[in-house]
Amino acid sequence: MSDSDSEKCFYSKDGITSEGPIIFSELKQVHAKGEVHHGVLCSIQNDYSSSYDFWRPVSRHNLKRQDFDSRSHEGGSLAEILKIYSGWFIGLNLTQPKEFDVVQLVRTERESFGVSLRGSEDIFHYPYTQVLSVAETMAQIDCEIHKPVDLTIKQGAFSKFFKGDIQEAPADWVKVKIEVPLLVEVNHLIVYKGSVGVGVSMPLNQ
Repeated sequence: MSDSDSEKCFYSKDGITSEGPIIFSELKQVHAKGEVHHGVLCSIQNDYSSSYDFWRPVSRHNLKRQDFDSRSHEGGSLAEILKIYSGWFIGLNLTQPKEFDVVQLVRTERESFGVSLRGSEDIFHYPYTQVLSVAETMAQIDCEIHKPVDLTIKQGAFSKFFKGDIQEAPADWVKVKIEVPLLVEVNHLIVYKGSVGVGVSMPLNQ
């Protein structure tokens, strides 16, 4: 067992809240059994600051690099490539033309795909003709997530006096980096001081 396998980690199914902690080797076993989806995010405790500031898909720890890379060869059309990442968190310029947000790919149809912001039930639909570029690459995007709280820690009187009861700690937001396997850039309608500027759309073969 490697050092990381024995460390504590948290995991997140919605990219906002966290579950755990769990021993990392146990989480990999749960994922291997199919009880945790490929795109679920996990974070191993940082040895230096005891923080969980880097989150990546749990499958990245179970799949070999060549196995992960070969996923892109399973399909040729844009629709087939996106189906590979159905349910995953990906990068999409949803709110700003040149800035990527972490969204969850929740639907892949023949002519369009649908995504939702982390923790949101709203689905945004995009036709494939609106896609400007697609990049299969492990990219890191700055985000915020609820600070993981280790409720298994037994507190003493002094700890509770100075830090309060962790069982009653409110959810706090912390800045983290989330790793995504896919970046999708879509066309935006941009308005400049009353005038309308339309980005150039280049349809991809389907």
